[in-house]
Amino acid sequence: MLIGRRPMKKQFKFFPGLTTTPGSDWKEKIKEIDQIGLKEVALFPTYLKEDRKEFYELLEKSPLESAPLVHLRGDMERWEIDLFLKRFKTEKFNIHYNEAEFLENNPDLKEMTYVENGVIGNEFYQLLDNCAGLCLDATHYYNEGVILNRSYYNNFDEVMKKYQIGFCHVGAIKDKPNSKGGFEGHYLDNLSEFDFLKKLKPYLAQDLAIELENSFEKQVGMADYLNKLLND
Repeated sequence: MLIGRRPMKKQFKFFPGLTTTPGSDWKEKIKEIDQIGLKEVALFPTYLKEDRKEFYELLEKSPLESAPLVHLRGDMERWEIDLFLKRFKTEKFNIHYNEAEFLENNPDLKEMTYVENGVIGNEFYQLLDNCAGLCLDATHYYNEGVILNRSYYNNFDEVMKKYQIGFCHVGAIKDKPNSKGGFEGHYLDNLSEFDFLKKLKPYLAQDLAIELENSFEKQVGMADYLNKLLND
């Protein structure tokens, strides 16, 4: 969905995210697509293995028209990619830093595939130089690079300036640490947990995929807040 329109300024698009993390009821979310009339979402089939066929079958039966942004897995077969491209009109993919072999086997996807930041090292930079650019996971970066000040994120602002940022993943930044000592979360409890994005606004791409376990009804409601935060 496109929230807000003003000439001569970057206008951010916020895509509800169909996540598959253990806390996300992806089957219920697919039902919601029909219930609330969603036409486009970002897809995160990241945690699915043998369940992926059922995931696709349910999506194909839904009224979903497009999935512009998709998080790939390195073990996906070509028929899955073609399904995204032809049925769901996918425009951009992202992969993890350790999935270079996937792009080697699918060289035609390099110009539309972006590497997501996580732990930054040689593999990440090698893949970054051999794909379309960076998929900025804003929550990973803010948690590890800004709050926890991990050394592998030193000078990452220069990386964000140098490489094209195709799209972004956005989640929650909590005010208290989780069990692992970090502050990022896949479930949003308070809209203020998005406020860190204001500090990253110069680096954000136009397209932002909401990577949260919250229901689609909740995510659609988040769009108004994100609109005021970033587009006003």
